[in-house]
Amino acid sequence: EVNNILTQLVDFQIIFEMDGKNINNYIVYDDDNVWPLEMSSGMERFISSLALRVGLINVTNLPRSNFLAIDEGWGTMDSENINSVYQLFQYLKTQFQFTLIVSHIDSMRDAVDTLLEI
Repeated sequence: EVNNILTQLVDFQIIFEMDGKNINNYIVYDDDNVWPLEMSSGMERFISSLALRVGLINVTNLPRSNFLAIDEGWGTMDSENINSVYQLFQYLKTQFQFTLIVSHIDSMRDAVDTLLEI
């Protein structure tokens, strides 16, 4: 489920491997480009963690929330990746009634449908 989400947003996937009682996760671009997720960029970790959250929400038997809250994390994206936020928001709209975004990044204002300034 996590990789189904990632393939809609980015050009990498993640794999999970059990090592005794530990779960190791790796980022995979292709057969030659695999490394531990903790060695990836901030954007890669942020998108991966978001995909993991949504993936777990999609497969759990627990009651499902109608919204998702994302508090910061957008600062890990460079100008090229911040522009792909529109695609991410479009995907989240298909999964949740609404998404609450907390950010201090001015360019995020253009990506949201409704803005609430505090």
